[in-house]
Amino acid sequence: MRFLLPLIVLIVSIAPTNIAHALDLSFAWDANTEPDLAGYRLFHRQGGQHYDYNNRAWEGTETTCTIDGLDNNTTYYFVARAYNVYGDESENSNEVRYEPEIIEDRDGDGVLDYQDAFPDDPDEWADTDGDGEGDNADVCPNDSGNDVDGDGLCADVDNCPETYNAGQRDSDGDGMGDKCDAYPYDHL
Repeated sequence: MRFLLPLIVLIVSIAPTNIAHALDLSFAWDANTEPDLAGYRLFHRQGGQHYDYNNRAWEGTETTCTIDGLDNNTTYYFVARAYNVYGDESENSNEVRYEPEIIEDRDGDGVLDYQDAFPDDPDEWADTDGDGEGDNADVCPNDSGNDVDGDGLCADVDNCPETYNAGQRDSDGDGMGDKCDAYPYDHL
């Protein structure tokens, strides 16, 4: 006797349960056409484990089923098998994998780790200037040199960012400080 292998499709539906972080997974497949077909069995395993064919997750005659109470932080693998009235069972269907989407905020700052420049520091999450110092603690969050000329002004607001120019004098009004302007009195 030869069975057609059922083709299973994973349909994920997260349903509320009494178990924390639990989900329900629904499956559907095309019906087998053998005249002595008795039903189907669905088996599952976790990553790194083997299928236990003596312990099925579901058995029935329908071509859909739902497995409930699974941990949504665990990777699962599923196969279906058809069986006939004599108890003979087919080989495994194609294997379907459920891979959890891991979205974390380890430091609890409200910014997900994949968007957080400092995923383990609840006081920092961005580094706009890329200097390795978080924007909240960075005196110059838009200046990677952090006031390289030491005049007390960050480069993004300093009219002469690489030359000490504490007074920010700009005699010709051209936006360039007198200390670094070759022609401080000529705006052209």
